[in-house]
Amino acid sequence: MLTTANKLTPLALLAGSALSAPAAAGTLDEMTQDARDAYHEGMIWATYAVDPSLDGLDLSVEVDGNKAILNGRVQSVVEHQLAEAIALSTEGINKVDNQIAIDPSLVVVTTTVSPQRSFARLVGNAAISAKVNSLLLWNEYTDGLDISVDADHGKVTLTGVADTENAKQIAERLAGSVAGVREVDNQLSVDSKSKGQVTMADDGDGRLDDTWIEAKLTSTLRYVDGIDAHRIDVESNQGKVVLSGEVDSVAERRLAIELAQGTRGVRSVDAQALTVS
Repeated sequence: MLTTANKLTPLALLAGSALSAPAAAGTLDEMTQDARDAYHEGMIWATYAVDPSLDGLDLSVEVDGNKAILNGRVQSVVEHQLAEAIALSTEGINKVDNQIAIDPSLVVVTTTVSPQRSFARLVGNAAISAKVNSLLLWNEYTDGLDISVDADHGKVTLTGVADTENAKQIAERLAGSVAGVREVDNQLSVDSKSKGQVTMADDGDGRLDDTWIEAKLTSTLRYVDGIDAHRIDVESNQGKVVLSGEVDSVAERRLAIELAQGTRGVRSVDAQALTVS
């Protein structure tokens, strides 16, 4: 459940497009500091409440002047980054202390709220950027690379450095696979010395934990356009992944297998139980 530090009911702020109404913004200077803080908390909270990725999460927002302090739990780095991006994009906020914990085992109960047009573009851009960043981080060919992602109106621009031409093309394919992306401008340069070093906890013998693999691959399938992740089960045993369930086409099955093979820590993929309906 989304909450604000002052236990407000900020959905009322959405009435009359309050998130962008000039009249509302024009009265801010006349408010006390506490009132301004509460107003900004309400703006951030309300945007969380209407975003399908954040609705139902146990998040809290506290604003102190131009700084927002975020707490709570989310399922993945995508929601973590999205919550921060929304707070930073709120007028009057230029600092964010993101204390939100990432818990892949978190069970979320969502509700349906009709989103307002205000902030819709910002939220959409932030969500796409966060999802692309996550796919790049979770893929064994692109993790650790110095890649920046910018999304605007469904167009994703990749800038930075890839260590091989293959990694550059994989980054473009991953970005283009995210739901909502209509175009990718791949401006990555190639430098074989650019590979970054990413350290993560493993199971003691150099392999990534199976729980991590299952969580990240499941999230990957959720973010990619053309895959119904709810119909695919993922199990990992010492990096050996088994995919099961049903898909609608051979192309969807092939894409799921390809994404599994590219996920960091995956040693092999068995998709015999993943059938085409």
